[in-house]
Amino acid sequence: MPRYALILLVSIFFVILCHLVPGLAQAPFNHNTSASILKPVPSIFIPLQQWLIAQGLDSRQVNLWLTSSQVHFEGKLLASMLSHRDASRDYKNFFTKNSLLRAKNFQARYKTSLEHTQKTTSVPQEIILAIILIESNLGSFTGATLTFNALASQAALDTEDAIDILRVNWPKNQLEYLDSEASVTRFATRAAWARQELLALIRLTNLWQKEIMLIKGSPAGAIGWCQFMPTSIEKWGSDGSGDYKIDLDNPHDAIASVGRYLQEHGWQTGLSYEEQVEVILTYNKSRAYAEAVLNLAEKL
Repeated sequence: MPRYALILLVSIFFVILCHLVPGLAQAPFNHNTSASILKPVPSIFIPLQQWLIAQGLDSRQVNLWLTSSQVHFEGKLLASMLSHRDASRDYKNFFTKNSLLRAKNFQARYKTSLEHTQKTTSVPQEIILAIILIESNLGSFTGATLTFNALASQAALDTEDAIDILRVNWPKNQLEYLDSEASVTRFATRAAWARQELLALIRLTNLWQKEIMLIKGSPAGAIGWCQFMPTSIEKWGSDGSGDYKIDLDNPHDAIASVGRYLQEHGWQTGLSYEEQVEVILTYNKSRAYAEAVLNLAEKL
C-alpha cells in the first residue's frame, strides 16, 4: 500500500474515533499524565478534591495538584501554629537601631509611593512602613512555605485524618483540646476559610499566569511584602507601580495595597489611639501586633 494511502486511512480512522469518543479531539496533550495513570489522592485530601471539582475545576488538574510530591499535610507546622497564640510574639527586634535605620532608608527610597498613598488614603506613611517592616522585614523574607500546601493542609483540618496527624505533633499538655467541641468548631471554620483562600489562589495564579507550585509565603498562606491572603489580594490589592498588574512582591504595589486596606477598614484622619488599634486589628488580630505597629510608626 502506498504511504500516502496509509496516512489517509489513519486520518479517517482518527476522525471516526473522535466522533465515537466525545472530547478526544479537544483534549490537550499532557506529557505528565493520562487518565489511565492518575495517582490516587491521599485520603486526607479527598474531601478537598471533591470540593474543588464541585467548584468547577478540572478533575485531572485537581488530581495533579493533590498528588504532587510537593503536597502533603503540614501536621508539624499546623500543630505549632494552631497551639500557640500570636500575642506571645516578641516585636522588640523591629525596634533595634539597625532595623529603624533600614526602615528610614526604605522610606527614602520609596518616598514617592509612600507620600502618594498617604495623600490618597489618609494612612500615614509611617504606619504603612511599620506594617511592611513587621510583615516581611521590608521584603527580605516573605515566607518559605509552599502556599498551595499551606492552604490545602488547613482546608483538611476538619477531617479525622488531620486530627490523628496533629495529635502526634500537638503539645502533650494540650491534647485534651483536640477532642473538645471548641477544637471541632475552630478547625471546621478554618477549613472552610482555607478552601476559599485556596480557590482564590488558583484564580490569581491563572490571572498572573504563574505556576501555582512556585508561590511561597507564610505558614498561614499569606503572600508578598505586605503578607495578604489570596482573597485580600483580590479585594484590596492595588497597582502602585502603574504597570496594570498587582504584584505584592513589588514594593510600590505593597505600599498601595496596605494603604487601601486600612482606608477601607476605617482609617481616617483624626482617629484616637484606640480607634487606630481597632483598624489595625482587622489586619492582624493580635493587640500586641497593633501596638507594635503604632509604636514603630511613632519611632519613625
